[in-house]
Amino acid sequence: MNITRNQAICMLFCEEYSDDNATRLAKKIEQLGAFDVCYENDPRRPVLLTQAIINSQPSIFKRYETSSKETYNDKTT
Repeated sequence: MNITRNQAICMLFCEEYSDDNATRLAKKIEQLGAFDVCYENDPRRPVLLTQAIINSQPSIFKRYETSSKETYNDKTT
């Protein structure tokens, strides 16, 4: 399951995902300062932590991708 950062932000605030909601809620996080959304084991359970904690424990806390990854077939011949 691939959950983007914007989707996780909406999930964190218990709001329906939309570009408008994601933008508005991301601004709330920015206003807090050195915080960001991440997850520990399950990307469906976002948490808000300081960036220092996220950076100091990358094996525990994972960041969300900013956009969904597209899968493609590598056609090397």
